[in-house]
Amino acid sequence: MNTQNLSRTERIDVRASTPVKQLLQDAARACHKNVSEFQLDAGMTAAAKTLADRRQFVHRYALVNQKANCAQTYVCCQSDMGVGFYSLAVGSVARVCSPGRLIWINADRVSLA
Repeated sequence: MNTQNLSRTERIDVRASTPVKQLLQDAARACHKNVSEFQLDAGMTAAAKTLADRRQFVHRYALVNQKANCAQTYVCCQSDMGVGFYSLAVGSVARVCSPGRLIWINADRVSLA
């Protein structure tokens, strides 16, 4: 994402070790950018990918399962942006059919190994 045309009104302070600072300076120089531009571009790209991955999960799995009445998904929003979500699903597995990675503590509780 190109950030050169965006207004810069906020400051972000970053603390890093000397080797990390040198690595960022070298990478920025290789991209013909200053360190601030390099970090901002890389951060925006990573943020966009992270949010896209979340949206993909919600649309691909959570929404499909909710429409099929297999799960209920709740999304927490802040300023019209989803900032978190969780899904509740109901299901059961017969003890004899359960996969080996499940550890049976007693007849009423199961934990993942």
